[in-house]
Amino acid sequence: MKKFLLLISLVVFQIYAAAPRIVCGTGGNSTNYRVAAPSLPDIKIRECMGCGEDASQKCSTCKLTYYCSQDCQSGHWASHKTGCKKLATAHQGDIATMRSVFAAHMAKASQTKEKKWVQEGLAWHYKTIVRVRQDAACSKDASTKAGSISTVQVEHGMLFEQLVAQEVCTQGDLEDREAFKGAVAWARQITEQDALVSPIGIRRYGMQVFIASLDGAGFDQDTEFIPEAEWKEKRLGVLDQYEAQQEQE
Repeated sequence: MKKFLLLISLVVFQIYAAAPRIVCGTGGNSTNYRVAAPSLPDIKIRECMGCGEDASQKCSTCKLTYYCSQDCQSGHWASHKTGCKKLATAHQGDIATMRSVFAAHMAKASQTKEKKWVQEGLAWHYKTIVRVRQDAACSKDASTKAGSISTVQVEHGMLFEQLVAQEVCTQGDLEDREAFKGAVAWARQITEQDALVSPIGIRRYGMQVFIASLDGAGFDQDTEFIPEAEWKEKRLGVLDQYEAQQEQE
């Protein structure tokens, strides 16, 4: 009996762990339900995850975890393997993971007071903004389009302001047109390759969808987004707009 209860508990735990966490937020007379950002592995820029020393070698799969030697990588694999695939989604445009990578670069810049980490983080910031715009274009919820973009801009902006206040960088350092062009080009490449992850990073759920999830019906992607067949066209359309703006400037 104990083994049976243990098995049931394990199954329930796995289901709970795999399911998205719902966060309730109130504003004025309205209540919004959204999926909380997933828990992600620690990201330490240029620091060996095995021993903590300076490192330059990256995991060949996620390309975000550093090691100083093969021995450290082998020793850390048991801990890293569960999060490796999650981190790899940053290169497929997963917004939550990309924001974690951006924050890791800002933390590194604050710790070392070196501008080069701001510059690398800025590239991830622009990539994130482009990706949020792309996914918002696929949403049926008009309020998501503005809300998701402004959330990223405000939260990322606060980290940039901290670095400016610490004199790690200047406001002028944060206006890099080439970095933005690079972000658009990157997004176009993986969009045309159909390599982008599904547009769930900016998803926000209404009451009916939230109640349906409690009843076991799950989240209906079609309720929140335009048909999947139209995603690529909408996403490329956002990039076309960005490139047209760049030509006018």
